[in-house]
Amino acid sequence: MPRLPRIHPLSRAIPFVTLTLIALLLLCFRLQSRLAGAHGLSTVSALFSISREATSGGHLLRLITANLFHVNTGHLQSNLIGLLVFASIFEIALGKTRTVIVILLSAIGGTLGSLLFHIVDWMVGASTILFGVFGGLGVVLVHGRKELGRQFLPLLIAWGITLIPMTTLGYLSLTVVDQGAHAGGFIAGILSTWLLLPPDPAATMQTPPGATARLVMIILLALFAFSVLQEIVPPARLLK
Repeated sequence: MPRLPRIHPLSRAIPFVTLTLIALLLLCFRLQSRLAGAHGLSTVSALFSISREATSGGHLLRLITANLFHVNTGHLQSNLIGLLVFASIFEIALGKTRTVIVILLSAIGGTLGSLLFHIVDWMVGASTILFGVFGGLGVVLVHGRKELGRQFLPLLIAWGITLIPMTTLGYLSLTVVDQGAHAGGFIAGILSTWLLLPPDPAATMQTPPGATARLVMIILLALFAFSVLQEIVPPARLLK
């Protein structure tokens, strides 16, 4: 049975992107705690969340930044644990650049899903990203099914079973869970991972990102820069 290539060098086995994201989530929770207290939901909603009112007010930057804040400690902890496990595996398998792109697209897909399904009035949380990288892992499994051989079916079954508690554990810390945001992140993670995978499954861990990944990254950076500018400059002045 063909084997997946070993990961070289050692730095590829250390999920720097995932660890950086986790550190950023902790810093953002510290920030919101200082501004409003860990359970100051009215302030969290007004300053950090994504909602239809926020987007209509021109706060497009929150399509990304809303994913960095959380309702309470339990909400944060569950996402941190999930990201540490699944995002680390994803990053080690696909590399840092692809992981950054999938994280950003999952974040945007999750906030758009929240706005589309409108299950809750406002949304915060990194579960969008968690569902995105988890969906991406499913794509990696299917993509590398020939290389995995007999291991493929048990891994796919385990992946599917794991999805069940992921969709329900949020109710331990939240009264209402935004499954629309989860669905948006999940779909965005699947599509973006499928788009970014190299044609040869055996080369997935060693092949550098191609032109598609670079183009997507440039577009994402341009959109991020525009949304930052829109927060600084009133939207009316940007249209002049």
